[in-house]
Amino acid sequence: ADAEESAVVRPKWLERAERIYMEGLKAQEEGNDKLARKRFGSALKILASKADQDFLLSVKDDIALLFAKVEEYLLFLPEKPVTAPEDLDVSEQELEEVKADETPSKPVVKHYTIPVDPENPVAKKYIAIYTGRRKKSMQKALDRMGLYRDMIAREIVKIGLPRELIYLPLVESEFKNQARSRAGAVGLWQFMTGTGRRYGLKVNYWVDERRDPVKATRAALQHLKDLYEWFDDWHLALAAYNRGTKGIERDLKRTRATDYMVASSRKGLPRETENYVPKMMACILIADNAEYHGFRTDTGMTQQEVDEVVLEKPLDLKIAAKCAGIGKKEIEKLNPTVRLWCTPKNQKDFVFRIPAGKKKSFLAALSKVKNWNPAPEMIRYRVRRGDYLGRIARKYRTSVRAIMRQNKIRNPRRLRVGQTLVIRPGRKYRR
Repeated sequence: ADAEESAVVRPKWLERAERIYMEGLKAQEEGNDKLARKRFGSALKILASKADQDFLLSVKDDIALLFAKVEEYLLFLPEKPVTAPEDLDVSEQELEEVKADETPSKPVVKHYTIPVDPENPVAKKYIAIYTGRRKKSMQKALDRMGLYRDMIAREIVKIGLPRELIYLPLVESEFKNQARSRAGAVGLWQFMTGTGRRYGLKVNYWVDERRDPVKATRAALQHLKDLYEWFDDWHLALAAYNRGTKGIERDLKRTRATDYMVASSRKGLPRETENYVPKMMACILIADNAEYHGFRTDTGMTQQEVDEVVLEKPLDLKIAAKCAGIGKKEIEKLNPTVRLWCTPKNQKDFVFRIPAGKKKSFLAALSKVKNWNPAPEMIRYRVRRGDYLGRIARKYRTSVRAIMRQNKIRNPRRLRVGQTLVIRPGRKYRR
């Protein structure tokens, strides 16, 4: 048993790589992208240098997960800020401060396929927090749930899974479709890139289907179905959705546990995973008894009706918005999978969404557009007394290097008053 236990001990170098990775996350959250990239690069170097160790196979899943997290941030860091759901995130200290007996008296407990224990002490603490100090945040999450509830319920019925899974996005994203976690998970169901692709979601430079509510829901439910079929236990399936299949397998083996609650009682799970199932229980009990807990149930929030247009070539979103007679932000909201300034290249059947009732006028306006994806707007700037490239670059949200390259400037200190510069503004520039 001792030999088997030692086989799952995490090596110091892996812990060091994870610590450096966490330092990178902290730097990114503080807006220091340069330091974040440096830390992520250091984490990758440590992993690469240890790849020939004898114990590599025993920790290969930990390494793969860390590689995936670092790759995710190196890929998306320049343009996608962390938008991790925080309103319903509860720290360990906050959980410890709350007493389980602060929970309101028990509501009616319905029949559940996924075991729900209203007496679970951690679940009771979550209920106390969400119906107390975080009640406004929970109400907002329940309001957002109204946008997707009917759609998710239909997909659950189609695949034949427990209806309680409709509440899992409360735990994962708080029903924020644009949510992006610190680890790089995205969308309502918080898919990592690799898992999303494994379940048929396209994630590339142009599009991210993890933000397509319908496609992501179908992928998530299939993933959950596979996890349940593997573990034959819904608590373990949910834990694996959070922790990963291999991680839960190692946790069970190390603790000699046969179910989630035993593994948790033996302190064999990471703290986040240990609290994950009780948090899900709390969300189920609250959402199923919303009025009892003082929450509104009829918020009036529904998905906007849309028309769909099939595009055969890339279309600039600004042009699309103009043809649809709406703002660019609204067109982006209707098409959350589009990551860039235009619809994807080499996808001749891309389905583009516009407000309902505008299809005829949209196509008429688009037929008059000769160039669907014009070159970016260039600004001609006349240098004034006291100007220097750093100041000009900040004004137009670009870089000194870009201005020098566009204007063939070799010495940045030799600007002349009256000189005309051609500048391509950055994405965040607003006139």
